[in-house]
Amino acid sequence: MGTGKKQARGPLGERQAQYKSRYGVTTDMANHLLHDVQGGGCGVCERPLSFTDRRTHVDHCHISGNVRGVLCALCNQGLGMLGDTPESLQRALSYLNDPPAERADESHWTESFEHWRRGG
Repeated sequence: MGTGKKQARGPLGERQAQYKSRYGVTTDMANHLLHDVQGGGCGVCERPLSFTDRRTHVDHCHISGNVRGVLCALCNQGLGMLGDTPESLQRALSYLNDPPAERADESHWTESFEHWRRGG
């Protein structure tokens, strides 16, 4: 008969239990996703990941709850900070590809600001 106490689990065991209770993802499912589907790396930056590292996260859609993949902590936070939507990420990509400063009227730029704009 049980004592009513939780069995001691290490950090990895706690995370595995969390993935199962939150997302319905077993350890085998998470490992398959990370290693077989994503090639062992973050789904965004491709940095090598391991579930023994607490900076490895199972990513999910906050609307549907569906698991999307495995990300490093930085990419997971970055998606969240950008609103976690394809539209917001597309706007960020557009901004990087076509910075507003590149379209600015040069007559409004001071010499020092022009130097800054060009990164020199």
